[in-house]
Amino acid sequence: MNVFELVERINPSMCRLVARTGMTGGQRALSFEEIAARSGLGISTVKNYSRRTSWSGLPIDNVVAYAAACGVNHMQAKEVIRFIKHKRWVHVVSSRNPKQRAMFKRILNPQQPSP
Repeated sequence: MNVFELVERINPSMCRLVARTGMTGGQRALSFEEIAARSGLGISTVKNYSRRTSWSGLPIDNVVAYAAACGVNHMQAKEVIRFIKHKRWVHVVSSRNPKQRAMFKRILNPQQPSP
């Protein structure tokens, strides 16, 4: 697997899905504002990236900043992949923000039309 395939394995929407305060107990999803502050990107950019299913066409500096802000290191992604495979979505289903829950549902079920 080359670097591009490795990076695409965890696409922007998957990064958004795993963006949370910690890897174990008491975790909660990060807000767009928190990801923007951590990455140095604008909130609208973070929202745009959160809906994308590919890194294609994005500046590499933004890819690295966004992924890191979400807690994803593509070169050492074993923990993230395990999280995704085992569907540890506690922070998703327990989100108190209805818009955030709706966004996560769209990420998890991309075949369903968006409102």
